[in-house]
Amino acid sequence: MKLSIIMPVYNCAKTLKDSISSVLNQTYHNFNFIIVDDDSTDETRDICNGYALQDTRIKVINQQNAGPSAARNKGFDNVRTEYVMFIDGDDTYERTMVETMITAIEETPVDLVVCGINRVFISGKREKLNSICFDSDYTFISKADILDNIDVLLQSGLFNSLTNKLYKTSTIRDNNMYMDVKLDIGEDLQFNLVYIEHVNSVRVIKHALYNYYVSNSYLTNKFRENIFDIRKVPLENLRNFYMRNGIVCDLNDFLYIKLAFACFMQLFHKDNPKTKYEDYKYIKSIISSSEVMGALMKIRPKGAFQIVLVIILKTKSLTFIYMIAKLMVIVRNKNIINFKRISV
Repeated sequence: MKLSIIMPVYNCAKTLKDSISSVLNQTYHNFNFIIVDDDSTDETRDICNGYALQDTRIKVINQQNAGPSAARNKGFDNVRTEYVMFIDGDDTYERTMVETMITAIEETPVDLVVCGINRVFISGKREKLNSICFDSDYTFISKADILDNIDVLLQSGLFNSLTNKLYKTSTIRDNNMYMDVKLDIGEDLQFNLVYIEHVNSVRVIKHALYNYYVSNSYLTNKFRENIFDIRKVPLENLRNFYMRNGIVCDLNDFLYIKLAFACFMQLFHKDNPKTKYEDYKYIKSIISSSEVMGALMKIRPKGAFQIVLVIILKTKSLTFIYMIAKLMVIVRNKNIINFKRISV
């Protein structure tokens, strides 16, 4: 066995069979499949055990509820193969994903392989697919090459996730890398930033091979009172990464601006307990924060999208920003904005 695939699961009985089947039905068969159940209360565990009885490649591990990061860590402790991949229990692999990733890492030996992602939006019985991918295959052949292009990887939206990558087990184990169980947002990005500092080559596959299923409604995500404070932690980690590696880039400034609008959009969540007056106070607290104020002072907007967001924030009009955030929610739910293909 050259490869282990780790799947953390928790109460995902409705989607789990499709996810497991997409792994077992790969054109490449030489892998171990480690499923870690995070103390599910629905039929998830029974489904996993049923598949394990049918296929000897599957190992099911049970743990007390501790979150997906802890589940991935426990899964990795059981890895004895050269490579490792991840999948979530509500997503699927394209049938050739594993074969394509293994071929890529062995044809031109590299330390990391990254593929594109299909984002599948579900609304009732309809599905709409948007692909996030590169225009061509590409190989970063040195540490300097990787760091010179790290902003391209980050802006593509393909760098953050664990699930569209093939990792070398030795790189993770030799550097004692584990998922940060204290983070529940941005933990994937944090892991990848640490990993990328210990590699010298990356292969990018142009094809979208991982299917990430998301709700078609922005408002179905969990409402978090302190979302700004939670989500700025990964951005601080990214800023520290830039500083450690001597990278000059204003991407981080724009990410704070995007974060501000993500927080504004969450105000229209069905579980938001705030009054409209409190919503306005919340908007004011974010645009007055040192992070957003600093970003607005330093950023040089690139492209119409960035320019518009910066102009909106600089008005400091709470009513105007509130109305724009509401419009953005409507646009996102109707899935009007398509994801762009990213060129290297």
